[in-house]
Amino acid sequence: MNVLPHQSTIKKWLSSVNLEPGISIAALKHVSELCLKAEVDEKKLYFSLTCDEMAIRKHVEFDGKKWHGFVDVGNKTNDCENNTEATNVFVFMLVGINIYFKIVIAYYFIHTLTGKEKSYILNDILHVAHDHSILICNITFDGASTNICMVQELGAKITTPNNLQTYFQHPVTQKPITVMLDACHMLKLVRNTLAAKGCFTDINGKLINWNYLILLVNKQEEEGFHLAVKIRRRHIDFKNEKMKVKLAAQIFSSSVANALKCCEEDLKLAEFQGNTNSRILSNNK
Repeated sequence: MNVLPHQSTIKKWLSSVNLEPGISIAALKHVSELCLKAEVDEKKLYFSLTCDEMAIRKHVEFDGKKWHGFVDVGNKTNDCENNTEATNVFVFMLVGINIYFKIVIAYYFIHTLTGKEKSYILNDILHVAHDHSILICNITFDGASTNICMVQELGAKITTPNNLQTYFQHPVTQKPITVMLDACHMLKLVRNTLAAKGCFTDINGKLINWNYLILLVNKQEEEGFHLAVKIRRRHIDFKNEKMKVKLAAQIFSSSVANALKCCEEDLKLAEFQGNTNSRILSNNK
């Protein structure tokens, strides 16, 4: 017996989704439907907005109707003579806070964007998401200067330690949107900066030195044993593995702090004397 597909299945087969750069209304409608279904069960859904830039290969081509490969921020411009080739894609994703769900709701092909220009895009997304009854509580991004400028344009203050304001007001509801820097990316930034500069200065003017970590790895290799730590040569020479978060996280672990303490206080190795502040950085105290 042959059974025809359900009516909803046929509709899905015949439907199409607009995937052009800009805000995806189809994606927002889908999220809105999830929110409505949750309300039936007397549950309110909350979302986090995540944004990031990714590098793309420069390439321009014409498909017979439209040019592809130029900067496109959803303004429908298709003039190949005046456009700039895109080098990055700027993506916004909604991630459920009290529901296991995530979906890209907007993307833009860009060359460069200032923090002010990014703030206009973010402001538009918050407006349109509100129109679809989507509750966004926070925004998460990496430590790029333009991203920090983006939220500061909207009212946050995250570069002044004595006057921190880690939120800005929603442009419609005036409720706070919390700003969160991606912890994984920030760990890598701290590691990269410490390795490049060689040392940090703490609030008391004392040095936190990268060289002690190199000494620890060298000592382990010389003696042929490890002081209950995961830090190895690849943690120090990380240039070919910059994107691996665990290599940065393991450097700033309590086990590394304990190993440095052992070398200084228990083994009393001369080259490790005075590494107290380097231990503090790893011990997060």
